[in-house]
Amino acid sequence: MEAKQTITKSYEDYDNVLFDKTQALIGIIIIIGLIIFGTYLNSLKVSLPMHLFAGVSMGYILSRGRFGFAGE
Repeated sequence: MEAKQTITKSYEDYDNVLFDKTQALIGIIIIIGLIIFGTYLNSLKVSLPMHLFAGVSMGYILSRGRFGFAGE
């Protein structure tokens, strides 16, 4: 009987799957857009950029955490 082989792949095999350069570009564009929108909100009312930051960070944390509003 043949022994079972464990299939291991190196990190380089998953390089294209884990990180795509367009994802980094889109992320930078979104962050720049949020900063510009935050400065616009600051001209309307001083507390609005803090609300924007709190909402974006809570959304990011809940989407990356083990649980979210929608469940799994």
